[in-house]
Amino acid sequence: MLKIIAEIGCNFSNLNEAKKMINKSKEIGAFLCKFQIYNNEIIKNNPDQEFLKSIMIDKEKAKILFEYGKKIGQEVFFTCMIPEGIEWCEGIGVKYYKVRFFDRNNLILYRKIKKTKVPIFVSCNNPNDTIYSNMAQYQKRVNFLYCVPQYPAPLKPYISYIDDKKFTGISDHTRNIELLRIAKDNKNIEWFEIHVKLDNYCIENLWSKTFEEVKEVL
Repeated sequence: MLKIIAEIGCNFSNLNEAKKMINKSKEIGAFLCKFQIYNNEIIKNNPDQEFLKSIMIDKEKAKILFEYGKKIGQEVFFTCMIPEGIEWCEGIGVKYYKVRFFDRNNLILYRKIKKTKVPIFVSCNNPNDTIYSNMAQYQKRVNFLYCVPQYPAPLKPYISYIDDKKFTGISDHTRNIELLRIAKDNKNIEWFEIHVKLDNYCIENLWSKTFEEVKEVL
């Protein structure tokens, strides 16, 4: 059965809206839902820098979101783009980590994550081109998600790799719901990460899907 990772990402405006999206993730049957932990340095060249600062998740907010998910029965975890984020997550008992495509060879993050004992998702388009390839071989806890690092991304490359057994899942950045339709009944795909949104007035609108769209396919 396909396991959905609802990538909330930066598609919320405040903690109340983030909690609403955790609720929606549970309603559609998502196995996991995810947020991003970053700092000012990570977003310094982003055109939406001011908005991203306003929703930045610190240690306290990470705990609030994780505990809220725990309260309603929806597992919450994080893409940690900074080493201290991993320390925060370890302190509250987060059970998964995500490594974004652009950090697939980040040695500082790797050393932090390697010390943990939980499953790891790594976005990439070639597992051998990541620092995690040997880690997967020896520790058997890395899930490689095929990813096209474009926002939005074309559908065709995903179709080409959908049966490649080097990957246990997909990180979807395409414009529409078609890739989920194709992946839903594919036995080679265990995990499907999909960006979700409440409406079209969000920062990642072009490659995100509404909860209603995802629910309809599933």
